[in-house]
Amino acid sequence: MKKLIQPANRGSITKAIAENSLSRIAPESPRPLEMLDSVEITSSDILTADDAALHELLVSAAYEADKDMASEFTSLPVSTALKFLGEHARRDALKTSMRRLMSTTVSYGTKKTRRFEDVPLIFSYLETNESEDVIRYSLPEPIRILMRSMPAYAYLELAPLSQMKSKYSVRLYRIFAAAAARQKWTPDGENKVVVSASLEDLYRWTGFPLDTGKMNFGKFRQRVLNKLVYELATVRRFNISVEEIRKEARGRPLERVDFHVILRAPSHHLTRVSFNKRTHRLLGVGGVDAPEFRVNSYVWQRAQRAFSGFSQDMNISYFGAWQIALKEALDDDPITPECNYRFFRGKRLLKAIEDFGADEAAFQFCAEEVQAPDLLSNEVKSFFSEEAAVASEARIKRIVPKPPKKEKLSSQARGQDLSKTEVASTVPTSNDDEGTTSSVGMQLFEELLAEEDQKFERAKPSEPTPPVEQEEEAVAPSIDDITAKMLAELLEDEAPEETDAMPDLSNIREIIWTADHELSYEEVDERVFPVIQNIIYTGEHKIELTVRCWIDGLVEEFTFGQRDVSPEDIAYITDTLSAARLLDDDMNEPDFIAA
Repeated sequence: MKKLIQPANRGSITKAIAENSLSRIAPESPRPLEMLDSVEITSSDILTADDAALHELLVSAAYEADKDMASEFTSLPVSTALKFLGEHARRDALKTSMRRLMSTTVSYGTKKTRRFEDVPLIFSYLETNESEDVIRYSLPEPIRILMRSMPAYAYLELAPLSQMKSKYSVRLYRIFAAAAARQKWTPDGENKVVVSASLEDLYRWTGFPLDTGKMNFGKFRQRVLNKLVYELATVRRFNISVEEIRKEARGRPLERVDFHVILRAPSHHLTRVSFNKRTHRLLGVGGVDAPEFRVNSYVWQRAQRAFSGFSQDMNISYFGAWQIALKEALDDDPITPECNYRFFRGKRLLKAIEDFGADEAAFQFCAEEVQAPDLLSNEVKSFFSEEAAVASEARIKRIVPKPPKKEKLSSQARGQDLSKTEVASTVPTSNDDEGTTSSVGMQLFEELLAEEDQKFERAKPSEPTPPVEQEEEAVAPSIDDITAKMLAELLEDEAPEETDAMPDLSNIREIIWTADHELSYEEVDERVFPVIQNIIYTGEHKIELTVRCWIDGLVEEFTFGQRDVSPEDIAYITDTLSAARLLDDDMNEPDFIAA
């Protein structure tokens, strides 16, 4: 049975906006290629960058609410749209933007794929009462048809779109996203796509206004190309560089513009790792850092898992190299010459942390090291441990404890001389104070800081018990309440990102795994099918097991009939296929089809 695929959104768009976490959650929404590199505005081109971003938000929200795009109308709170567009957005401007979208028509696709001409972008109105203020909108049927069936697609990142100031940047970003989707990043690959464009292509892609019937490339360079790298700086999937190719004729007229699209590794969110909470704690990889530089310890496990087929480096090596790179960037003191050229080193690394967050920047740093080892190269091994130790000390010094909360004193304590009460401090105020910081609580505090990635939990109070006479024992050192609070804040490690729990299998009739779309049928037959065929099933739920794979751009589904499966069987199949990198990047979790 042949049918088309509906890839899921990556990250909840509405949740990311509601929690002001667009950059952290980094939601992405799929688009058919017809809506990316085959778009032509057929009405007056009056749209702005905010208009284009708003339309992408509305399409994404409709798809998130209903992947079948069966609902004629979708609702979105006005506050969500305004948050997405940024601090400058106002309700009146939003209404004006919606009017421009309603008055604009476009054509999508080509005759070789699917083509729809003179399609209005949207129909919408605002509905307001005492309890809500929402946009009610309807996407035209051609857009719903394209979105519900995507034989070829790419993902758009919503966070960068919300920040772009030029509509020409938005349109070029769509072109580059479509080009990047046609090639998969691999640690041993070139990971570069060159998109070449003549003046005619640039005009067709961007709609840049003509000057006396011709496109003025000087103005295009000034208004578009000179700002493009900055406009796309927060895109995670790739970064770009621009090269002008000139003819050898007199005056060296422009022949074409080459856009070098440099692919990056898929986000750490897309790497599957099974977590055992106890094992996660005992691994001891990672450590507390200043909030803006803190990386969750599961990122190092994901790096090891993602790149295990290309590098023998372990998660502790990645963490050590990261500490070195971070100290190098903060001190502006290169450890190796590569610091001056790499994207995730030096000042560029600090900018990446600001744009993407520490977790994603750290994961991409690891990918860059796997592609071309530098801090993890054999040449650096002789001084790696020493540099890592120094960097670890620098990391600990960056940790600034929060001051303890002021608490009301009890009636018995009010009469005490509080000026004599000692408070543990990590930074002596003078040389004379150094001796007062070596209390038992402070010693434990410093020792626990050195034991990275531990979680301190205060014991719950218990009911008093009658005293029992015992032989005298050495009293174990204890820590005071203030130190306990400091430890709880500094040493608490964030839990791994939650993944959807496996549903109750008694209500499931079919489970579907999606093979990597770059695998041929022969490879799927040789490497994927045996994982499902050759295991001994141990469960009591009769469920049909199915594998999807791409054949000639469409999807074939191959069923293995009903098997008596358990949750452990399903987890084993998924983990085995994931470890061998046989699952699709976009759909690496099985689909559970309800009965």
